[in-house]
Amino acid sequence: MGAEGRRSRIGRYGSALLRVSLPAVALLAAIDPALAARLIGAKGSEAGAGPGGYGRIVLTFDKPVTVKAKLAGGILLLGYGERVAPGPEHLAEEMPAFVSMVRRDPDGSGLRVALQRPFRANVQSAGERVFVDLLPEGWSGLPPPLPPEVVAELARRARIAEEALKARTLPPVRKPLALELARLPTLTRLSLRLPDDVVATVAAEGPTTRLRVAGAWTIDSNEARGRPRPGIAKLATESDEGSASILVTPAEGFTLTTEREDGAYTIDVVPRTPPQGAKSKATEVPGPVEPDAARPAAPVPAPARTAESSPVPEPAPEAPPKRQAGAGLVFPFQTLPPAALFERGGIATLVFESAEPVTVPAGRQGLTPVGAPTRTGPVTVLRFAVPPGRLVDLAAVTTGTGSAWELSAGDTLSPSDTLDPVRKPDPSGRITVALALPRPGSVTWLDRDGERIGVVTSAAQRAVGNPKSRRFVDFEILPSRHGLAVLAGADDLAVRPQLDAVTIGREGGLAASTAPRRADPALAEAGTLAVARQPWEQARAGNVRETLRTLADAAAMVPPAERGPARLTLARANIANGFDPEGLAVLEAAAAEDPLLATQRDVAILRGLALTRSGRNAEALKALSVPQLAADPEAALWRAMASAGLGDWKAAEAGFLKALPVADSYPPDLAQQIRAGAAEAAIENGDAETAAARAEDAPGLPPWIRDRLALVRARVSEATGQVDAALDAYTRLEQVGQRPVAAEAQLRGTLLARASGKLEPDAALDRLERLAMTWH
Repeated sequence: MGAEGRRSRIGRYGSALLRVSLPAVALLAAIDPALAARLIGAKGSEAGAGPGGYGRIVLTFDKPVTVKAKLAGGILLLGYGERVAPGPEHLAEEMPAFVSMVRRDPDGSGLRVALQRPFRANVQSAGERVFVDLLPEGWSGLPPPLPPEVVAELARRARIAEEALKARTLPPVRKPLALELARLPTLTRLSLRLPDDVVATVAAEGPTTRLRVAGAWTIDSNEARGRPRPGIAKLATESDEGSASILVTPAEGFTLTTEREDGAYTIDVVPRTPPQGAKSKATEVPGPVEPDAARPAAPVPAPARTAESSPVPEPAPEAPPKRQAGAGLVFPFQTLPPAALFERGGIATLVFESAEPVTVPAGRQGLTPVGAPTRTGPVTVLRFAVPPGRLVDLAAVTTGTGSAWELSAGDTLSPSDTLDPVRKPDPSGRITVALALPRPGSVTWLDRDGERIGVVTSAAQRAVGNPKSRRFVDFEILPSRHGLAVLAGADDLAVRPQLDAVTIGREGGLAASTAPRRADPALAEAGTLAVARQPWEQARAGNVRETLRTLADAAAMVPPAERGPARLTLARANIANGFDPEGLAVLEAAAAEDPLLATQRDVAILRGLALTRSGRNAEALKALSVPQLAADPEAALWRAMASAGLGDWKAAEAGFLKALPVADSYPPDLAQQIRAGAAEAAIENGDAETAAARAEDAPGLPPWIRDRLALVRARVSEATGQVDAALDAYTRLEQVGQRPVAAEAQLRGTLLARASGKLEPDAALDRLERLAMTWH
């Protein structure tokens, strides 16, 4: 009885233990990641015989598995890199000419295949299947391809994945562009106003001209439809995924000209001029007429303005140009004279400051003279119609007989330098604008269609000009390829060439700033911002260390499918607390694990924000310039901040004009940083009025932001001619400002005091040397 009782108790204990352990064993088997993959089958086949024959082993798993092959002494080792549950295989029976025996590794991590003779192994993976080809040692050429049905299945999966990705990516919101129609007595004009940073191209498609605007745009042609359009046979608009287009077909007897100027693209339809009789003879423009000339000179129009008599030092001659003359219009001279080339209203004006006669060659590259050449003061003036869609260039070249200037029209331009206007006071304290023009000639005033234009030639052989129109209150600097052209807005405007520069001023000083510009229309209405005020401030409240630790633990514990949003929350909290490198690392780790997360708008904007505040502005600009963010106002705001960090003040100001209102919804600390950057961009672009509005003082500003805004206000005082107020502000900042701001204030204050005559040269030099020694 005792033994039976003990056996019954053991039986009861064993049954209980078995009931408890079986679920645990099943659970362990279910969650053991090492047995997550299973070999469904291993098939073998033989293809051909002799030197061209090969054997193929096909391993099929229930999920993708990485397989590596290694040959060692007649044994093929197939390693899975993980434990795999076994499956059926009959390789020795299916391919006896290649395989003699197969064994599975005890730990399930691979197969060992004994080969009949030496072979070469080639492994190809295709989803859940792995193809291992046994090739003869003398095999030459490419390895055997995958079966067509396998390739077709992979392509089908790729299409499904791409469609799923497209379904999750929202298409960009298209913004309308209004097409305006104007009828003038001599032409019909179509106008399309474009932002400055939008790329537009013109191409001829037979008789039709296509104007393509890159980006998510749609062209609204309602105003132009249903109205008489003289000279236009057909007008149509098209849109595709990456652009919008206008297609214009002129009527018989009409032609098109296009031009981009002042933020608008214009298409003019004008009557075609009848072709002139072929002229092989060149037109000659006489130089200065001697009093005792035997033959009467052709009448020369009276000059509208005489050249200003301020003498300019004679520049030292340059070496002869090395560039050979091309297919353009070549103007040879005995001595290469100063020249200028500027464009306005589709007309290129070419100016030579020389007493030599100028010979106008026969038309090439579509360059047709407009009117007869004229002589005004010391210069000869020629005008040419700019061919549609072409760029006009001027280059110093050499010919077989000497040096020459070549005027050409093409798709590209030769390397050139840019004229950048800089405001500075003259010795009397009046505001002037200076441009560094090398080897300038004299200034000549021209009257063109009621406009007074001052032209300064340059004897520099490398092209140096103004790439786009720059408007000021008193004048406008016109686009020029070489030299300088100034459109006067005041009767007493003076343009004075110096040794290697040109100054523009008035008797009472120039007005304070550029002509007021309205902000460009917003790219789109800002929806949910990536930087929302409430989560940002919540992440900064309380025990920040405990908050970040809790969010990091949560991101580590959630299932893989939910890990992306948790990591995004952690990154947002890090960035809100100023830990930009840490937040950036979390974002990049989340994007690497979840490619779909990487395409989300918030991730891209937060990444650009963190890169910008970390000083990696070039990377930030690249991350924020993807097509999906082209129309996003919040991305445009941070593109402007990145451009400011790179010192590209023009691009920065263009972005701030469009997207600065977005910062009003930001947390105060972040909005203050953006406000300081926008104020600096405005003053760097010479817009003192806008800079003053953005740099207004406010209570509770951090010292770094407060001093930066104070420095901008001091620069505004300097730009508006308030020299004493600017010097006082620079002195205060030098004494109490943050160190980088104090150093810049000391530098600017020293230069201003010296320029206004309030500081002797020795004292200024001493201050600059001490600044160089203490700040580096």
